[in-house]
Amino acid sequence: MEFLTLSDTAAPAAIAAKPAPLSNDDGNGRSLAKNNTTTWPVALILWLGTFLVFAAHGAWPTPDSNETHYLGKAKHHWDPVWGAGDFFLESVDAHQIFYWAFGWTTQFLPLTVVAWLGRIIIWAGLAAMWQRLTRSVLGKPDWGPLAAALFVLLSERLHMAGEWVIGGVEAKGFAFIFVWYALAEITAGRWRWSFAWLGLASAFHVLVGGWATFAVLVTWCISGRKQAGITVIGPSLLLGGILALPSLWWGYALTRGVDPATVAQANQIYVVERLPHHLYPPSIPVEMIWRHLGLIAGTALLTLAALALPLRGAPYLEQQMRRPTRDIVSAKRALNPADDGLKTLAIFTAVCVFIFACGFLWCYLFAEQPERLFALLRLYWFRSSDAFVPLLGAFAVWRFIDKLAAWRTGWAWLPMIAVSGAVVWDLAAQVAHWPFDVPGIHAARTIPRPEDKENFSSADWQDLCDWIAKNTPPDARYLTPRVGVTFKWHTGRAEVVTSKDLPQDAASIVRWWAMLNALHAHPVEEQQETRWKKSFAAWGYEGMKQLSRWYGAEYIVVHKRSTVPRLSEKPLYENESFALYHFPK
Repeated sequence: MEFLTLSDTAAPAAIAAKPAPLSNDDGNGRSLAKNNTTTWPVALILWLGTFLVFAAHGAWPTPDSNETHYLGKAKHHWDPVWGAGDFFLESVDAHQIFYWAFGWTTQFLPLTVVAWLGRIIIWAGLAAMWQRLTRSVLGKPDWGPLAAALFVLLSERLHMAGEWVIGGVEAKGFAFIFVWYALAEITAGRWRWSFAWLGLASAFHVLVGGWATFAVLVTWCISGRKQAGITVIGPSLLLGGILALPSLWWGYALTRGVDPATVAQANQIYVVERLPHHLYPPSIPVEMIWRHLGLIAGTALLTLAALALPLRGAPYLEQQMRRPTRDIVSAKRALNPADDGLKTLAIFTAVCVFIFACGFLWCYLFAEQPERLFALLRLYWFRSSDAFVPLLGAFAVWRFIDKLAAWRTGWAWLPMIAVSGAVVWDLAAQVAHWPFDVPGIHAARTIPRPEDKENFSSADWQDLCDWIAKNTPPDARYLTPRVGVTFKWHTGRAEVVTSKDLPQDAASIVRWWAMLNALHAHPVEEQQETRWKKSFAAWGYEGMKQLSRWYGAEYIVVHKRSTVPRLSEKPLYENESFALYHFPK
């Protein structure tokens, strides 16, 4: 079949020709009417394939990163007796919609079961939204599971600021479901209720939903106004704002009534001390910055290539040329509707990259104004790029391959094999963290990520926690190792402070940092190789007794380290790695 080029020189003859009825053939033997339809069994299989891709990447032993943080808070929200007296659990709540919508499950199920239930719900929701996105952006859902696998590969291996979409249970997982739904709607040209879905996303996580709302609004200003005017999206904007309002209020309440000096100190602690790997570019390894810039550049080039390459469809376009109106633009759009979706997604992602660039710009502009700089950087300027550039990159790759295959199948084999090989390699690498056996291939991993640390025995830690849960009062308060972040998960007992559980309100952040340093940091005058003490044993027994009185903690967990002298006093309980000391009130 010879491909027809659309040029004005062919127009007079085409106009003179007798109009012919339009064919539903796209020129490659495919029906235009059926290009974007899928039977429900096929749709179910594609959804299941996408779900399994997400599960393969997210299936880690419980608790995973941030699950102790979010699910512990959710359980205490519904049952204040659980962990009563814990500083973090009793700090100001910042994600109450998450606690209301999902936290109630902690009243009926063990935390481990709640974690798996939440993961399954999030993966299932994201898989359903991914299939909708695939249909809108690629024109058909067939590529869904492969595109999902490529997305997670790019997201995990080429991020800059440690942002992830597929993982444990927390508020942003639910927020991304609604963001993806909104993206599926706008890439299909359905703008009417998109901002309502983004309002729901903001209700669960105000920053994930808020940045996505900003990017979609700019996208609408650039390309969406022709499809839907302000009168069309107005009700959606209003409803989205109403849905997001509670989370906006709770966000405002984190600094309400706090003096500016304390807020400034909290911002510095949050950005520079606790989360520099997410928020502060000078603390992010240069190679991670360059690899993400490479992903941005590669995604841009692939997207342009995918949009520039036409999809073969000469007979359909030839028949359009014979029509008196010669509506060639509409003919191309009818033949190749997915390009409109890819363009919309590309504009949205370009806005996310602009947000990303602003984060670096603030570091330059306000280098001499740290208070202003840290206040700005708390807003997670790099999250959107980490989350959405891989998404566009995955779709651009498969759209380009799909178009190559439409021209000549042989041309598409090499990139298809290369991408499929990378995806298979990445999926195979995920087997190592699965918490279940694969006979003959893999023995179940039992160590959760938060406990996978150097010189930290997860088995001994869980043994100690099990003993505490069975043999100590539930209302007791503990001083625990700085890195023992799963203590509450295993025991349900209150802690004074731990490095992972960062409060969200300004006053509590400052107090958290003060306690963490008072308990675990070497005094400034002591010259040490590391900032943090390795064990409470460094205080000595009498020093521990004093800490117990100061902080109202009846029990202290000592991490036995070879570099710290052992205490001569007999502990209440001990194993190879940890010892528990009791200091009655």
